[in-house]
Amino acid sequence: ETFTTQIQENITLSDTDDGYIITCSASYPVNGGKRLNTTERVTLDVSYAPKNTSASISPSGLVSAGSWVMLSCSSRAKPPVSSFSWVRISSEGRVNVAEEQVYRFNVTEGGEFYCVAVNDLGVEISSLILLEDVSGVGAHVTLKILGVLMLCSSVIIFECWFRSRFSLKPKKEKEEAVYVNRVIESQTS
Repeated sequence: ETFTTQIQENITLSDTDDGYIITCSASYPVNGGKRLNTTERVTLDVSYAPKNTSASISPSGLVSAGSWVMLSCSSRAKPPVSSFSWVRISSEGRVNVAEEQVYRFNVTEGGEFYCVAVNDLGVEISSLILLEDVSGVGAHVTLKILGVLMLCSSVIIFECWFRSRFSLKPKKEKEEAVYVNRVIESQTS
């Protein structure tokens, strides 16, 4: 006599299940009451769209115009990412600037950048990277400082002019030099 038992379990797979080993074990009696143990193992092969897409910049922080910058993009995907691209957000809108995982360029101005990772199953976009141009910031700060200095200088010059023009102190009259002539007469005998 043959008995068949089937147990079915439906599970929803995600990218974190890729490579996971599922084990199914059974123990059942055979001739003479002996128990037979059997085990089947299956390794999951899960495909998924790009995940954990991130962008990084080197060097980080403020950069000056004319310096070189490297933007790098990374992502997990199965099948692997087939293409990376870089997008710059500027006053003119979004502009595709490179079709590569690592984008090296000479800085001419600041802006916001993000990378796009694509495979056969989908697309994922990284968070924004803000590229700050220190020369633009410096010019802005310099103009503010110059404005404040010019305002202060104008106030000081006006104050000096006002005081010299409308001084409350009485003017000293010119002192006349007093010359004393001494005549000494001497008598001779």
